[in-house]
Amino acid sequence: DDQGVHAPRGRRHFLSRPNVVERSEQDVADSLARDRRAHSDRGGAFRIDQRAPPGHDPNRMVYPYDPDKALQLLADAGYPDGFDMEAEMTLGSFPADAEIYDAMAGYLAEVGVNVTITQIDFRGAWLPYFLGTDGADWNGQAFNYSWGTAPLFDAIRPFNFYQCGWRNAWYCDEEALPLIEAVNTTFDQEERNKVLHQLLDHTAANPPSLMLTENFELWAHDGLAGFQVFAFNAPFDGVSYGG
Repeated sequence: DDQGVHAPRGRRHFLSRPNVVERSEQDVADSLARDRRAHSDRGGAFRIDQRAPPGHDPNRMVYPYDPDKALQLLADAGYPDGFDMEAEMTLGSFPADAEIYDAMAGYLAEVGVNVTITQIDFRGAWLPYFLGTDGADWNGQAFNYSWGTAPLFDAIRPFNFYQCGWRNAWYCDEEALPLIEAVNTTFDQEERNKVLHQLLDHTAANPPSLMLTENFELWAHDGLAGFQVFAFNAPFDGVSYGG
């Protein structure tokens, strides 16, 4: 077909905290302090109805916007007056990301979490920090990252990085390790999906990051032959026009 619209594919963007070896009530508190609806309005994001990857559950728990509960959890975690943190962020990764990060900082400030946003370059800083190249590591206490299934279209994909064994691990949940191992070594599809759901339910209850937004990408063309989208990219070497 030389005409078409390629279906939108969702990608979620997160604020992750490096060097967190144990989860804390701070993570849940931060989630409760952030208003998803406001971020969606700013970024033009909305929930996408599409073919779901293995592990998806539309009824999985979602944290409500509850600043009072966030304040209580911060106090319980030993931060009754909040705390300061630096977030190292790349800008221009998705529409309105700078505005969304500013809104995130504003909501967290309301519960005493004061975020300083430091813009960094992806290739020169973010990627070496993420990979731990030549001993490089994060300078701040948080960074931006996406949680997506591409290119595997499988919910296990983010756990390649959100785990103790990552080459420059910033998060380690030892309770999740046997579940990750089971998903990666189970060949029976029904049994694998069951364990994958257990892993995702556990992760929802023990959030490693603060979810900021869910956006989508839409590709359209008219008159192109051989056009396709793979892992949010369009390889153009096999595309031709006309004829």
